[in-house]
Amino acid sequence: MIEVSQREDGRYVIVDGQHRVRAVLDKWGPRTRVWCKIHRDLYITQEARLFYVLNQRRNLQAYDSFRALYVAGDEFTVDIVKVPADHGLKISNGTHRAGVGAVAAVRKSAKFGMQTLGDALSVLELAWGMDACTWDGYLIEGMSSFVDHYPGADLYMLAKRLKAYRGGATAFLWNAKGVHDMLKKTTVRAVAWQLADTHNRGRGGGS
Repeated sequence: MIEVSQREDGRYVIVDGQHRVRAVLDKWGPRTRVWCKIHRDLYITQEARLFYVLNQRRNLQAYDSFRALYVAGDEFTVDIVKVPADHGLKISNGTHRAGVGAVAAVRKSAKFGMQTLGDALSVLELAWGMDACTWDGYLIEGMSSFVDHYPGADLYMLAKRLKAYRGGATAFLWNAKGVHDMLKKTTVRAVAWQLADTHNRGRGGGS
């Protein structure tokens, strides 16, 4: 069933079923009639919430799901958006210099707390700058996990050591995946383990 919202001005907006509508138009043309479920007097936030709920049974892309929750006014999602914004970043459908496309990683990292996510982004930016490689999902989630587990860590020193890391973010992530293979850890845990190792190197047994 195609889900449609009839707005106050009489316009019909497809909430869910755009691909089905396109298929009908392509096969039978614009004069074909199909069954639709009509929702009336919905706010845009309610339309977004409805889209999100209807698509939970499908493999909805993380960004589309995130955007639907944001438009719907989901408090946790709205708070998440503010954290990258403080760094001149935005959640986007694809990673680039000023955009974080690793939506699932950001959501998982935010569960450690918004301050932890903010600290993780700060360390990564200080270490490797505003570069697409900096905002890899494994790096964001691994750094957030490290910050959460080691609240006494010297994050400024860690950022300096990462900045001097030969090969930068790409090499660091590549080596972490080697740790993943060797120690049978998840990639996120391998990144966190390697961050701890980088932090502690040369600091003595009490680190």
